[in-house]
Amino acid sequence: MWPLFTVAALSFVPFIGIFFGCAGATWGLVSSRRYAIRAAMIAMAGGLLNIVGIMVFGYTSFNRSVASGGGEMTSIRQDMAKRDMLKIVFALEAYHTKEHSYPPALQSLPGHGGIFKLVGLVDQSSGSFRSMLTYQYRPAADGESYDLFGVGPDNKPGTADDIRPVLPDSLVGHSGLRPQLSGGNP
Repeated sequence: MWPLFTVAALSFVPFIGIFFGCAGATWGLVSSRRYAIRAAMIAMAGGLLNIVGIMVFGYTSFNRSVASGGGEMTSIRQDMAKRDMLKIVFALEAYHTKEHSYPPALQSLPGHGGIFKLVGLVDQSSGSFRSMLTYQYRPAADGESYDLFGVGPDNKPGTADDIRPVLPDSLVGHSGLRPQLSGGNP
């Protein structure tokens, strides 16, 4: 009986305890020996404790990374946001070509939720566990220009960490994107 309890005890070893927990629980449940069910319960407790520990570790590590400026994850999210906003700029320019003005809201773009012309409107720049904001879009009153940006890690529009799309040279002079409209930092 001691080998089964040894495996059950090893289920409390961080990270690899999950495997010992699965093995000990299975072994204890199929065994007909006395106290096998107790060993299975101990193994399950160790395995579950490992799973919870790994989830807490991952969540706190991620939040610590975001709170300290985010490092590589922040850079990746900002790059994703810039790519998404570039797609939005192309969709806005196509809309302007067809309608001769920019739409009143991003949700007015045709295909923003469609299957074939998927244009993501959810702001990725603020982080994964933040509120699901759309990119900040502010058309000018005359309908001939607009501002478009992501709120950045601080989750507040009009601050120094706002993320703006990077336009290719071929589009810079022909786009209606005018960052100064928001009152935020370009």
